[in-house]
Amino acid sequence: MWHRLAVWIGALMIAAPAFASDVVVESRPVASWQRERSSDYQSADKWLRLQNQVEQLQQELQVLRGVVEENQYALEQQTEQTRALYDDVDVRLGKLGTQLEQQLAAPQVPTQQMSAMPTASTASTVLSQMPQDEKQAYDWSYDLLEAKDYTGALEAFSAFRERFPSSEYTPNVQYWLGEIYLLGQDLTSADAAFEQVIEQYPNHSKAADALLKRGYVQYTLENWTLARAYFNDVKARFKGTSAARLAEARLVQMKQNKQF
Repeated sequence: MWHRLAVWIGALMIAAPAFASDVVVESRPVASWQRERSSDYQSADKWLRLQNQVEQLQQELQVLRGVVEENQYALEQQTEQTRALYDDVDVRLGKLGTQLEQQLAAPQVPTQQMSAMPTASTASTVLSQMPQDEKQAYDWSYDLLEAKDYTGALEAFSAFRERFPSSEYTPNVQYWLGEIYLLGQDLTSADAAFEQVIEQYPNHSKAADALLKRGYVQYTLENWTLARAYFNDVKARFKGTSAARLAEARLVQMKQNKQF
């Protein structure tokens, strides 16, 4: 009996190191709560990066909105100024048409018109007052027109054309000269000024308005056929512009008045 017990104890001692080795090398599994916490950290980091990107895009959008609002305000101001000038011209053309009708029914009385060109003395005075910078000189001349100082504006634009004969503002200057002649009832000079804009600068932004005004001149002179031709030309050449819409409105008026 003691012999068998000793054999069993010896076998147990031989097997014990192997068992212990198995216990040591066994890998210990990672707890599920540890994996969840690591995943939470990664999700939070992605969320913070995404939030920062959204905030940056929001800031850029605010800047762009500010730029758009500024440009829209400037465009509205320019449109309002142009509309006011058009209204003033239309009112004066209506008065001029009434005066022509009265003159046809009454003896002709000489009327004082604006001079076709400023005198040498006045042009010299304007040149001495005009800013030396080209852009400032143009703005200075245009301010006189907006202030309805038509004689001063006529002299200023004529002096500008003399000082800056190759200016990028020349088409605008030529157009405003036509407007001033039109306001001063000098229809011949007005028509010639507008014609020069169309012939020399056909692709300029003022070409459509110049062609429209040639139609207004002929309408005032009751040259219905020529006026209609100019208005139709505006519609065909400058589709979608405000000048085309004004030409269409005048054609409708002429049709209602049976002027063609």
